[in-house]
Amino acid sequence: MKRIAILTDSTAPVSEAVQEQMNAGNRYRVGKVPAELSTGDIDALADALRGEGIDLLIVENYSGQLPVDFPFAVLKVAPGEDATTLTERIRRECPDYSAEQRWADALGESFDHNSVTPPPAPGMQTPPPSPVSVQPQAPVYPQAPTMTEAPAFNSAFAGNRHEEQYPNQRPAMPDNYMLWSILAVVFCCFIPAIVALVFSMRVSSRYYAGDYAGAEKASRMAQIWIIVSIVASIITNALYLPLMLMTGA
Repeated sequence: MKRIAILTDSTAPVSEAVQEQMNAGNRYRVGKVPAELSTGDIDALADALRGEGIDLLIVENYSGQLPVDFPFAVLKVAPGEDATTLTERIRRECPDYSAEQRWADALGESFDHNSVTPPPAPGMQTPPPSPVSVQPQAPVYPQAPTMTEAPAFNSAFAGNRHEEQYPNQRPAMPDNYMLWSILAVVFCCFIPAIVALVFSMRVSSRYYAGDYAGAEKASRMAQIWIIVSIVASIITNALYLPLMLMTGA
């Protein structure tokens, strides 16, 4: 997951629209640099960004000057640029392939990000899972800043660090009911059994993409459609067999 910060000392309407859009997915987390840092010391700003593990800095309506050797990739919002265009630039400059890499690792295959296009960003109209408001933990003092003195970001970034640092501590994958779905296709009502099989296959794909809630939902839907298939098969046989006996008689 890529971590992006927005730097401005007035307003940043384009960047804020991108922040809402990208925080709706699970590939990016975007937060805003506190006003105390955006108008303060450049070294304190760099320390805070470094402490948060920022991969990209978006600059919009910023009157200050960043040094040429600023230790972070910087993407400036061009005059007249809209949120869709900025999102596409971010995907090209700072692509995230963590989900694809997890799939490759799970399948025991190699993954070369240079051979694929950047993954799509979530839709502009999708609301974010939670509001992102980055606040400093402590004020900036006039003395030379250190790593402990620089204000730290909180909110959306903190919730994803545990998964990034400890990827093996994810929740257990829910049951996909694959065997039951296959048996339902073979022995029960065909159409609802096919629907159950589709949801069964979605469980692992959602799980390895980091969408644990989606995996849980797919597991529940697979179970429901298996039951529907069995019930439909019982009802069909209960109606069909007497009819056949009567016809044969």
